[in-house]
Amino acid sequence: MHVQNLWKFRCPQGVDSTTFRTPPGFLDSRLSLPEVWDYHLDHSSQHPLFIYEDAPSKKCTITWGEAVRAIHRVGHLVLSQSRLSVLPENDMSSPHVIGILAIKDTITSCVLLAGIIRAGYQAFQISPKNSTAAVAHLLRRTNCRMIFISDDTATKDLCQNAVEELQIEIPIVIAPNFNDVFRDEKDTFIRLPPIIPPNLDIPAVIFHSSGSTSFPKPIPIMHKTLAVWSLLPHRGYFDLCGRIVATHSLPMFHVFGMANICWTSGSGVMMSVFKPVDPPIMPTPERVLSQASVTQSSFLITVPLFLETWAQHEASVQVLQTFDTIMYGGGPLQAKFGDLLAKKGVKLTSGYGSTEAGPCALILSSASLEDWEYFELASPHLLHLRPEEDFENTFEPIFLSSELLALSVVNSEVDGRPAYTTNDLISQHPTKSWLWKVFCRVDDQIIHSSGEKTNPGPLELIISQHPSVRGCIIFGHARFQAGVLVQPVEGKIFGTTDIAKLSSFIDEIWPAIEEANTFAPKHSRIFKEMIIVTDPARLLQFTPKGTLRKKMALGEYAAEIDQLYYNTESKKRGQADDLLRPKSWDEEGCLTFARIVVGSVLRQPVRDDDDIFLYGADSLQAMSIRNTILCALGQSGGDLSALSVKFVYSNPTILGLARYISRVASGAVMIIDTPTSLNAKVSEMHGHVEKFTRSFPTHTPNHLATRMNSGDVVLLTGTTGSLGAHLLAELSRDPGVTRIYTLNRADARGKLNVSERQNSALGKYKIGSEEIEFAKVVFLEGDLTKPDLGLGLDVRKELVESLTCIINNAWKVDFNISLSSYDPLLRGVRNLVDLALASPFSSPPRIVFTSSVAVVQGWKDKCAIPEDFVTDPSVAIGTGYGESKWVAERILQEAGKNTPLAPVVVRVGQLCGSTKHGSWNTSEWFPSIVLSHKELCCLPAAEGMVTWIPVDTAAKAIVEMRMSNQPVMHLVHPKPTTWSSIIEPIARSLEVPAVPYRDWLTKLENLPEDSALRFNASRLVTIYRRQVDDSDAEVPTVICLKNLEALKASTTLSDVKLPMLCSDDTHRWLEYWRCIGVI
Repeated sequence: MHVQNLWKFRCPQGVDSTTFRTPPGFLDSRLSLPEVWDYHLDHSSQHPLFIYEDAPSKKCTITWGEAVRAIHRVGHLVLSQSRLSVLPENDMSSPHVIGILAIKDTITSCVLLAGIIRAGYQAFQISPKNSTAAVAHLLRRTNCRMIFISDDTATKDLCQNAVEELQIEIPIVIAPNFNDVFRDEKDTFIRLPPIIPPNLDIPAVIFHSSGSTSFPKPIPIMHKTLAVWSLLPHRGYFDLCGRIVATHSLPMFHVFGMANICWTSGSGVMMSVFKPVDPPIMPTPERVLSQASVTQSSFLITVPLFLETWAQHEASVQVLQTFDTIMYGGGPLQAKFGDLLAKKGVKLTSGYGSTEAGPCALILSSASLEDWEYFELASPHLLHLRPEEDFENTFEPIFLSSELLALSVVNSEVDGRPAYTTNDLISQHPTKSWLWKVFCRVDDQIIHSSGEKTNPGPLELIISQHPSVRGCIIFGHARFQAGVLVQPVEGKIFGTTDIAKLSSFIDEIWPAIEEANTFAPKHSRIFKEMIIVTDPARLLQFTPKGTLRKKMALGEYAAEIDQLYYNTESKKRGQADDLLRPKSWDEEGCLTFARIVVGSVLRQPVRDDDDIFLYGADSLQAMSIRNTILCALGQSGGDLSALSVKFVYSNPTILGLARYISRVASGAVMIIDTPTSLNAKVSEMHGHVEKFTRSFPTHTPNHLATRMNSGDVVLLTGTTGSLGAHLLAELSRDPGVTRIYTLNRADARGKLNVSERQNSALGKYKIGSEEIEFAKVVFLEGDLTKPDLGLGLDVRKELVESLTCIINNAWKVDFNISLSSYDPLLRGVRNLVDLALASPFSSPPRIVFTSSVAVVQGWKDKCAIPEDFVTDPSVAIGTGYGESKWVAERILQEAGKNTPLAPVVVRVGQLCGSTKHGSWNTSEWFPSIVLSHKELCCLPAAEGMVTWIPVDTAAKAIVEMRMSNQPVMHLVHPKPTTWSSIIEPIARSLEVPAVPYRDWLTKLENLPEDSALRFNASRLVTIYRRQVDDSDAEVPTVICLKNLEALKASTTLSDVKLPMLCSDDTHRWLEYWRCIGVI
């Protein structure tokens, strides 16, 4: 996805100013900043640049004339010191580097930096928070020729030690103070020689990275880059000229400080700063807000930490309400504080940028209050957005080299063009496509062994806000669940062998972790047993910016992390579980125990006979319940080998767990892999059919009823998934469809409304908004388990009186949970039947159900499976998913027998990437095979056939099938192709051999544990093993399905021009996987 940032000036700066003038050629980026400064000396000398409070009720300003004269005085000092130090003659094509390692006030820091550049050198801003080794490294890397330092002991020692470590001579010069360069106007002023316009493609200034994973890296910024940064105010919403922006929070060794110099050079905005004194005034929340207010600043630029402090004091909030806009940057602002400030009318906007790419968002923009965390991209060059598969509407921005901006850092290319890959992920606003917000860092993402991803940044931020936490790092890459490494604040540090203090500390910080868990998706939640507290002898290290050196810390604590997971997996953490083992393992004792275990994990009241998965329990919580029970049984001498791997899923109620545990503890029964015998499972499935087919309502037509709409009116459920989104697009394009009601459940986290979720889904699956005729669509948010579908009687009545078709596509795909956990969806099937039968028209609306070939996964006959209902439940036994689909089919079959309803069941086979963009979820079984090539260095060859069908083709076929009178149809590709025609072009592209399937499977099964955890294919090995038939044939087993009725019903499937899957399709899949960075 490319975004063209049009180079236009929304708000030219200083047009009506009598004191500020824009230099000729400036808007074309043809002038360097030194040329701009000299122009302001001659043409804007009376325009104010800095303002500060000199004394109570006394404000002072410094004009551009005064500031540029100070810049020239610094330039003379630099040239003089260069001669005294006998430096080699400066080469204007590759200027010498002069470092600045100084703690100075903002005004003095600005003119020192600018004076070095004006003298023709590269100015190198070095953070005084670096270590000696880091400073030495930076001086060596840049071949620094001289260094200006502040006259304080700490800085002098740091510099001297760094130079000594280098073992070379570097002149060290004490940086001038404010009074040295800002003198009385009566003093003689000698200008530097007229500037020779520099080559705009050579560096003007150098900054450095924070060094969170290694030594900081120097990053040169070109003259051309600074010229473009200076234009950013002209693209904004305000004429900043003559207005005041408070910049007290910004350090000059950070690129944000340089950006402010650029912005004021190009716009005439005044910078409100602290009084220039030595040593400088250190910014605190109280000082910054006070000085910003005293100087009557219109705008404030600050850091999130200060905003979070101000948000907690009403008096501070009242001051914040007076600013036109407050821009924050340098890190994320906690949502609870941003929301609080926005609700109180504080106008916030997020900055976005980096040292490598510069400021990338409009500054001081005027977004609405509720969009406080968003920014508008304003980069002057092309932007490529690489989609992130696992997060809806989320992309990695990649900046492309262009005529308007030479990139400071090039680390990749896109379509042959030099590019800078940011490693950021940004999310698009669900309704305002021009707005974006930072989601996380790509390299921060934790990819669990389940294939799920955790974004640790916001969770770490929440936990770190606890007053007893100095810092924390969430871990869990290639593991099933997340954990957290926590360092206490000074004064709370203790020896980690002190179990009592460890338990007390975890209890103390637990509210913060619970808050993070509330914010986190279910798979990212942290349990008490997954907390590690740092050893006093190995405290975490922080960068000069105050961020943790994560990579170093995780390496330091690798052994403890490995041991934690080992303990969790081997069920040996009994002492840390805060749960009492039952005094007796009889059913009553186990019932009390099960209540405690389930209650502590779910953290909500659940009745003894409630299915915990209907109350939101997920696989991570099921594992936590299982491990706790295993631990307690193991400590009591129970036989753990008797326990089923999936016993929580098979016994999903407190009562069921208690009975199961009691039986295992007593050794009275032999536990097998399935909770009941085959006959009992058959009986259970029949019972579910009977439960949901009792007493269908009578269809009573009203011959006087007239339809509200001509044409087809369709209710479509489950439109936020891939197939559902494509179905919506196809129905929208169908001229015979006049109205589409989409029905989806509410956002579990309450952040997006139903239309925002739908737009996000369309973006994820690359379905353009132009493909949807939104005038046809009504977005509904409801609950299929409720008789009125959670819509209210009025909306239900509207549906009853208008629907001609219901397409039920909403289903949970989870191969772990049992049949009983699908009860809500089965209840939804029955409720949709009742909705259809309430129709006043002679023929009730048809129900189309997207079933699955999993219904016939156990088919034993050699003949092809007919397109008909299957009344024998044994063919569906194996997973709760397939069993639930079988029950749903039977509900519809019974409804068709006993009522006028004419249901259509479409058994969908394997879907693959669309014919347009090839997107295919990498957690599915075949993409997981392809990704295994990284570790196995091969792919599996076989002699089988595949009938996979692209998802967009499948959607077209289902829309056509809705008109059929055939009750059951099989949706598979009518033109099977060979496995080899799919796998061989992929193998060639990835440059790996295709080996016999069983050889590949053996390699997969024999992967070392640490390698296996990194690949999703290892989790699916049971499925791959099952795909090999009982014979010696080297083929994945393929179910043979008849599809004659499907071909009759769908012109898409019967079209002779329908292409077979071929290398073109595999190329699209591979391109998509490359695009999202997994291969």
